[in-house]
Amino acid sequence: MLLNKEKVSKIEIYDAKERHLGTTHIFSFAKSLFKSSTIGMTIKCNNLPNMKKGDSVMLVFEYINSQRYRTVTKLDSASKAQIEVKVGEVTEIEERRRSFKIATKEKATVYKTKSDKEEGFEGTILNINIGGVLLHCEEYFNVGTIVYINTFSGALEVPAKILRRQNDINGNFMGYGCQFVDISEAEEEIVAKYILECQVAERERRKTLEQMGMN
Repeated sequence: MLLNKEKVSKIEIYDAKERHLGTTHIFSFAKSLFKSSTIGMTIKCNNLPNMKKGDSVMLVFEYINSQRYRTVTKLDSASKAQIEVKVGEVTEIEERRRSFKIATKEKATVYKTKSDKEEGFEGTILNINIGGVLLHCEEYFNVGTIVYINTFSGALEVPAKILRRQNDINGNFMGYGCQFVDISEAEEEIVAKYILECQVAERERRKTLEQMGMN
């Protein structure tokens, strides 16, 4: 199917090896040619790696209704802050509710045990879904460790198993990929409500950008 440019709220950029390069809400579409099967795009995103015309990238488009579509295309031009591409057919990404992730910077406190006397470690949740989080914390934890994450101003405290230490494309530590353990339905609803609120806020932010003529 062709991209519905009126519904795009966010774009994720990946290289040919599907390594994440950046996420942006700032982009524009060229005026469509009559009967053209492609759409020209200018995508702005800071701190992109060195790329050149002809390099392949994968783009993931998130619509305002949270549906996501992907395509692979080649760069028409590239700089550290901007790329230009042409987009043709896109393919919908099938995702379960549990795997849908929301980027965030929610503060958290991480505990090694459930003891009330234990002093916790400060952390930041970089993204969250119903099943777990990507948690940045300066404290070192071994893979397989169970920690207790307190977040949303204390509204949620849930055990989580550390599955991996995740690095960025430059090899720098980003955070711990964590899976919630024995999360209850009530706790899942707290997470689901937070994700929905983030989506609504993003849609409102997108509307403001459109009104300012920045898309």
